[in-house]
Amino acid sequence: MSATIDTLAHQLLLLELDDHSGRSLQEDGFRANFGLTGAVLAELMWQERLVSVAADRFVLRQGRPPLAGALALAETWLPDSKPRKLQVCLGRLKPERLRKVLLDELVQ
Repeated sequence: MSATIDTLAHQLLLLELDDHSGRSLQEDGFRANFGLTGAVLAELMWQERLVSVAADRFVLRQGRPPLAGALALAETWLPDSKPRKLQVCLGRLKPERLRKVLLDELVQ
Protein backbone atom coordinates (compact mmCIF):
# COMPACT_ATOMS: atom_id res chain seq x y z
CA MET A 1 0.00 0.00 0.00
CA SER A 2 1.46 3.36 -0.94
CA ALA A 3 1.03 6.48 1.14
CA THR A 4 -0.90 9.41 -0.18
CA ILE A 5 0.75 12.82 -0.23
CA ASP A 6 -2.56 14.61 -0.13
CA THR A 7 -2.63 15.14 3.63
CA LEU A 8 -2.55 18.36 5.57
CA ALA A 9 0.86 17.40 7.01
CA HIS A 10 2.36 16.95 3.53
CA GLN A 11 0.94 20.26 2.35
CA LEU A 12 2.20 22.05 5.46
CA LEU A 13 5.67 20.55 5.00
CA LEU A 14 5.77 21.66 1.36
CA LEU A 15 4.88 25.20 2.41
CA GLU A 16 7.68 25.14 4.97
CA LEU A 17 10.40 24.17 2.44
CA ASP A 18 12.29 26.50 0.12
CA ASP A 19 11.42 25.65 -3.49
CA HIS A 20 15.03 25.81 -4.68
CA SER A 21 17.15 24.49 -1.83
CA GLY A 22 14.65 22.20 -0.09
CA ARG A 23 15.68 23.65 3.26
CA SER A 24 13.23 24.71 5.91
CA LEU A 25 12.13 28.33 5.83
CA GLN A 26 11.23 28.13 9.52
CA GLU A 27 13.70 29.70 11.92
CA ASP A 28 11.92 28.05 14.84
CA GLY A 29 11.84 24.29 14.32
CA PHE A 30 9.83 23.87 17.52
CA ARG A 31 6.78 25.63 16.04
CA ALA A 32 7.15 23.81 12.73
CA ASN A 33 7.22 20.47 14.58
CA PHE A 34 4.04 21.29 16.48
CA GLY A 35 2.42 22.29 13.20
CA LEU A 36 3.29 18.94 11.64
CA THR A 37 2.19 16.87 14.63
CA GLY A 38 -1.03 18.87 14.86
CA ALA A 39 -1.67 18.31 11.15
CA VAL A 40 -1.15 14.54 11.57
CA LEU A 41 -3.57 14.45 14.52
CA ALA A 42 -6.11 16.47 12.53
CA GLU A 43 -5.79 14.04 9.60
CA LEU A 44 -6.36 11.07 11.92
CA MET A 45 -9.45 12.81 13.33
CA TRP A 46 -10.80 13.59 9.83
CA GLN A 47 -10.42 9.94 8.95
CA GLU A 48 -12.27 9.05 12.18
CA ARG A 49 -9.32 7.09 13.52
CA LEU A 50 -8.64 9.28 16.55
CA VAL A 51 -11.99 9.87 18.20
CA SER A 52 -13.22 11.83 21.19
CA VAL A 53 -14.70 9.70 23.97
CA ALA A 54 -15.13 12.52 26.49
CA ALA A 55 -14.94 16.30 26.48
CA ASP A 56 -11.13 16.32 26.31
CA ARG A 57 -10.15 12.64 25.92
CA PHE A 58 -9.26 10.74 22.75
CA VAL A 59 -8.55 7.13 21.74
CA LEU A 60 -7.71 5.33 18.51
CA ARG A 61 -10.67 3.61 16.92
CA GLN A 62 -9.95 -0.08 16.53
CA GLY A 63 -10.80 -2.33 13.59
CA ARG A 64 -10.08 0.20 10.83
CA PRO A 65 -8.22 -0.69 7.61
CA PRO A 66 -4.46 -0.15 7.88
CA LEU A 67 -2.90 3.15 6.91
CA ALA A 68 0.44 3.72 5.24
CA GLY A 69 3.34 6.06 5.79
CA ALA A 70 3.40 8.83 8.36
CA LEU A 71 -0.20 8.29 9.47
CA ALA A 72 0.46 4.60 10.17
CA LEU A 73 3.59 5.51 12.11
CA ALA A 74 1.68 8.08 14.14
CA GLU A 75 -0.99 5.53 15.02
CA THR A 76 1.65 3.30 16.63
CA TRP A 77 2.50 6.09 19.10
CA LEU A 78 -1.04 7.01 20.12
CA PRO A 79 -3.20 5.58 22.91
CA ASP A 80 -5.18 2.55 21.84
CA SER A 81 -7.56 1.96 24.72
CA LYS A 82 -6.98 4.40 27.56
CA PRO A 83 -8.51 7.81 26.76
CA ARG A 84 -5.89 10.58 26.77
CA LYS A 85 -5.89 14.36 26.54
CA LEU A 86 -5.02 15.88 23.18
CA GLN A 87 -1.85 17.42 24.67
CA VAL A 88 -0.69 13.93 25.65
CA CYS A 89 -1.38 12.67 22.13
CA LEU A 90 0.66 15.56 20.70
CA GLY A 91 3.49 14.78 23.11
CA ARG A 92 3.60 11.12 22.06
CA LEU A 93 4.21 11.94 18.40
CA LYS A 94 7.86 12.13 17.41
CA PRO A 95 8.08 15.12 15.05
CA GLU A 96 11.59 14.44 13.74
CA ARG A 97 10.65 10.91 12.65
CA LEU A 98 7.33 12.11 11.23
CA ARG A 99 9.16 14.81 9.25
CA LYS A 100 11.55 12.23 7.78
CA VAL A 101 8.73 9.88 6.76
CA LEU A 102 6.73 12.77 5.27
CA LEU A 103 9.77 13.96 3.28
CA ASP A 104 10.42 10.41 2.04
CA GLU A 105 6.80 10.16 0.89
CA LEU A 106 7.10 13.45 -0.98
CA VAL A 107 10.13 12.31 -2.99
CA GLN A 108 8.72 8.90 -3.95
